[in-house]
Formats: sequence, C-alpha cells, structure tokens
Amino acid sequence: MRYSVIFILLMCVIISCIEEKPLHDSMEIIEINTQQESCDISSFIEKIEIIPLETTEHSLFHKMNKVIFNNGMDICAILTGEQDVFTFNGDGKYIANSKMRKGDGPEEYSMITDIRFSKDNNSIELLNPYGLIYSYTATFDFLSRTKINTKIPIRHIIQTDSTYFIMTHHSLWTGEEVTFYNQENDEYSYEKYKGTISAGNGINKDNFHQTPENIYFVPHGINYYLYQVDNINKKIVPKIYLDFGDETIKEKGLPGVGVGKKAKVEGNMIDLSKEYIQRHTFLRKSNYIIPLIKLVNDKYVYIYMAKGNESLGSHYLYNREEGKGFLTKDSKSTKFGYCNGINENVLFFICQPFELPYYIDSQLMSNSEIEKISAIKEDDNPIIIKYYLK
Repeated sequence: MRYSVIFILLMCVIISCIEEKPLHDSMEIIEINTQQESCDISSFIEKIEIIPLETTEHSLFHKMNKVIFNNGMDICAILTGEQDVFTFNGDGKYIANSKMRKGDGPEEYSMITDIRFSKDNNSIELLNPYGLIYSYTATFDFLSRTKINTKIPIRHIIQTDSTYFIMTHHSLWTGEEVTFYNQENDEYSYEKYKGTISAGNGINKDNFHQTPENIYFVPHGINYYLYQVDNINKKIVPKIYLDFGDETIKEKGLPGVGVGKKAKVEGNMIDLSKEYIQRHTFLRKSNYIIPLIKLVNDKYVYIYMAKGNESLGSHYLYNREEGKGFLTKDSKSTKFGYCNGINENVLFFICQPFELPYYIDSQLMSNSEIEKISAIKEDDNPIIIKYYLK
C-alpha cells in the first residue's frame, strides 16, 4: 500500500511538470538567468551607429506607434499616433509621408492600425483592421488595395505566399488562435496555440517576425513560447521555450483571465473584459519579472524584461548559433534602448534627441558617428540607434 501511494505521488509530480512546460523534440530551450549580468554591452555589441532622421517642415513627427526597417529597400517607415506614415532612407534622409493619401478616395486609406513591408520587399502595406490592405511605394504612389473578408477586426497580418495570409485578432475575442486565410478560395483555417499567462502585459508591436527563410509567431503578452509558421501544413509549431526558472510566472492562483474565448464573442464580453483587465493590472503592479518585448530571427532572440512595479528593466540577448546568452541591466545613468526591431545582426531603437546620451556608449562608436551628435538639436526628429551584434 505504501509503495502504491509513493507511485501515485511520483506520477503526479511528473504529470505536473509536463503540464507546466510541455516540450517538443525540436524545441530550443533558452535558460535565462535574470541575475547573472554580463560585464558590459561590449560583450555582445560590436559597434553602435546612429541615424538622425532629417528634420524638415514635411518630415517632422511626434508620437510613434511602430517603426519598421527594410534592408532591401534601404528605408525605414514610421507609423505615428495620427495614423500618418513617414519614410526615410538608410542614412536618415526624408523621402515622403502619407498625409496626402488619407481619405475616402479609391487610392486613399483610413483607420490604419499596422504597417509592414510586402513579401517581395517592393512596397509598404498599410492595414485597416476591417480587412483592407493598402499598398504604396516608398513615396506613397498607390499600387493596389486588397480585401480580406473578416468578421473580427484584424490586429496583425502577414502574407506567407501568393495565396495565403496569416493573421491575428485581439485575444480577448478569439483566445489563443491565429487564422490562415486562403484568398484564392476565400477559405479560413484556425490554429490554436498555448501558454499565454496574460495577453495584456507586453509592448510588442508585432506578432510576426519574417526572415528570408522563416516566419516566426510571437504571442502578445506573457507567453514563454515562440512559434514558427509551418506554411506547408498551415500550422504554427512551438520552436523556442524561454525558461526563466524560478522567475517563471505561473498562471495558477492569479486573479482574472489571461485571454478571452472565441465562444464568448456573443456573450458576456463586459465581464470578460473586467477579468482580463484585473489580471493585467495585478501583474503590472506586482514584483514579477515580465518579458515585455520579444524579438526573434534565425540567429538571435532578444528580450526586454522588467518587474511590473519598476521603471528600469533588463535586456537579454541569446545567440542561437553559439548557444550563448548575455544580460544587461538598466541604471538611472545608462540604459540599453528597449529595441523596436531586429534585422539580421542589428537591433534597432529609436529615441528623442535629449535621450540619446543615455542609450549610447561612445567607446563603441567611430569618430564619424560621434561627430553626428554635435549636429543634433533638441527639437529635431528622433534618432535611430543601431546596435550591431557580435
């Protein structure tokens, strides 16, 4: 009898471990020690460059919602809080803005919530949440308008091939789910994912990260899984697990809910929203370490994390090829910018002129880069910082 009890207890422990962190044979496990700080950023940063964005009457902008970069087109595009899009070349020279394209005409757009570069890297796509994708050149010459049939507002979308799109909606409406859409046949398929502790706690600007070979799906909020899109079978596969050890947030015992449920779209959404906000607020005021930004490509994983009740955070970079991780912590005097994007071996951050001294290390900059600083004025446009990874 005693051995039976021991056996049952042992099985319970094993099952609980499996439920807490289910693994797949091909999944990468990244073990993150939030206390073991690297000596300084030079241990993983090769050099720093800055790109002051040209300041003119037509190029000046204020609140930024999203910044995207494209090496092939050698431009960056910036979506502002006023739903205007500005384009600059790789040296920061102003190209154009989209203000003249706002409206209700056949070549104009309205109510956009996201931007991205097209799959062929020849245009900028502006997303309307109700399924309209407007395509323009870098100078905002109109190219096309694509209609995606959807009953639920779209949050983010990416084209995976000539026929298929993959999109996400707010998780309060659909739960943990992405949608594959066949434009040719107007058909949908739905793929579930798991692991979301709280979809409301995070500042990621995109769900999808594309490289020449792969598309990665990064769930919003607190979710320790990073997924890869299987475009052949129209699935998303858990590819990376971020193992925070004892700092991992467990869902058990938390108030409220982390995501919604698709079945409740027509139901008590007010009550569900209150529970969603309750968990978000609890974690934001807690002492938990929250991964706020997660970026991934074929070689690197970048994480910006902070305790819910603190303003200063930490940055973790993992080299997937070498299996090495680096951690740096912000201080009141120096910070490593919480990055907006990653392109090959470059992390990007954008800041205001008065913030620049906090986010750069002159020892990692060439003389020509340092000389750029003296020409920057306090009321100029923001500056893009490029951190080149080793």
